[in-house]
Amino acid sequence: MTAVTIAITGASGAIGSRLVSAANAHGYTVVALSRQCPKDLPAGVSWRQFDLAAPDTFAGALAGVDIVVHLASVICGEAPDHHTATSLWAVNVLGTQGLVASMKNAGVRRLILGSTANFYAPDRPEATELSPIMPTTRTLYLGSKAVQEWTTAGLAHQHGIAFATLRIASVVGTGRSVVDHFARRLVAGEQVMIAGHGSFGADFVHVDDVVAALLIAVDQELEGVWNVSSGQRRLLLDVAADLATFAGQHPSSAVKVEHEGEHDFGFPAINCDKLVSAGYRPMTYPEMIEDLINKAQATAASAASPEAGK
Repeated sequence: MTAVTIAITGASGAIGSRLVSAANAHGYTVVALSRQCPKDLPAGVSWRQFDLAAPDTFAGALAGVDIVVHLASVICGEAPDHHTATSLWAVNVLGTQGLVASMKNAGVRRLILGSTANFYAPDRPEATELSPIMPTTRTLYLGSKAVQEWTTAGLAHQHGIAFATLRIASVVGTGRSVVDHFARRLVAGEQVMIAGHGSFGADFVHVDDVVAALLIAVDQELEGVWNVSSGQRRLLLDVAADLATFAGQHPSSAVKVEHEGEHDFGFPAINCDKLVSAGYRPMTYPEMIEDLINKAQATAASAASPEAGK
């Protein structure tokens, strides 16, 4: 088999760092692209400096690359400050446009974009790849991701670059999500608070499933739009209650709801049947809950170890 070199942007991020290790173990030649060299790169993985806000880093980062998996992005919540809001366009949209142009110049033949599934209109019980894009919350960030995807698809077509976009639901298991935060608090015997009357829900997908989906896209040379999700929407309140139960706490005392402020529906369920037809198999919900609590317990044990302070 001809050796394939994959460059992964955002290689120090929650998804990118895991994809670097998985793609390396899968037998690909991996180039990690990020602003700073990630810690603990696997043996055989090389690092090149890459910054979406610095186009002069693009050419050197792409030399000898066959495929780019583009995960680097500015991410923010509902009300970013002015600098972050400006970066959403400058980095997510214009930076990605520059990346695609540099791919053409470097002869890179394939691009896989990590997009979001949370920009689908929330006024229906389930979103497919054909559902309308109409974010009603977190609109600056989600809008930047929509424009990033649309402009990238158009430029890739113009330049003859094979293009796939993976629209990823709400990722957990990274240690950084609100669900991971809840798991750690509950393992520690602490209470968690659910804002917005407990109305927020989303399709929570485990980071390991996201990495598996990205590898499927690479292996099978997927093109077009593909949803990456668990396939089910769950209330954050219910997820917190299930985490509490698995952690040995009683949900009625461990999970509280803030009955003030505005209701926040969140996001719809994301249909992933198309990706399932390509071999994608997300973990079950009980498996996800067990994994989150096990990781929270391992983190707590590590922090309590005498070696942790050395």
